[in-house]
Amino acid sequence: MKDKDIENICAFAACVAYADGDLSHDEVIEIMQNKGYLPYILQLGPAIHAFEATKDLNDALKLKPVTAKIGVELWGKVPSYIAEVYESIDRAAKSDDFESVAEIQKAFARQIEDPLQQRVAAWLAFNVAAIDGLSVFEKLFLDGACREVFGFDCIENMKWFDDVVFPLITGEHSESKGGHREIDSETPQDMAEQMISEVTNELESRLAEIGVA
Repeated sequence: MKDKDIENICAFAACVAYADGDLSHDEVIEIMQNKGYLPYILQLGPAIHAFEATKDLNDALKLKPVTAKIGVELWGKVPSYIAEVYESIDRAAKSDDFESVAEIQKAFARQIEDPLQQRVAAWLAFNVAAIDGLSVFEKLFLDGACREVFGFDCIENMKWFDDVVFPLITGEHSESKGGHREIDSETPQDMAEQMISEVTNELESRLAEIGVA
């Protein structure tokens, strides 16, 4: 797993969120909050494979990373992976070349080739786009990218997170709630959210300064 892999996942999420013509302040914040947590989810790969193969949660938990690598991204300008989404799509949209817009969007999806990274990208994109209400354009693009590029159904993927990924994070089986399972206070996600909460005001101030509202 490379930094570029994480950036490609975040770029895809931004691309989905921008499908309605607006990448909102809340969506940018959601991408930033999750970016530092993505490596931990991707490190669950061996545990995920074991859990899917055996359905034995206790054995799969033994394969979890001992230490959660969680980061918080602070920046003074729009990250390059988000700027690339803006520039690529805007050029085609201003020319009313909507077929090119669709191809550009799929190109961002095709940058993600690893199956687990594709699942994580679809999960992140859904949650980012839904943070301010999932528009019909966001849903259409996400559904299309999942089916045509990733080879799975978007809603099935959210259920997969509930059934497979979240039990490995929390250490207990869960009822499917569409990828929005509440995480208990001792998990790495909660640790990340605690760190993030300490810098949210600074992030929002910086976003306002660079014109992302």
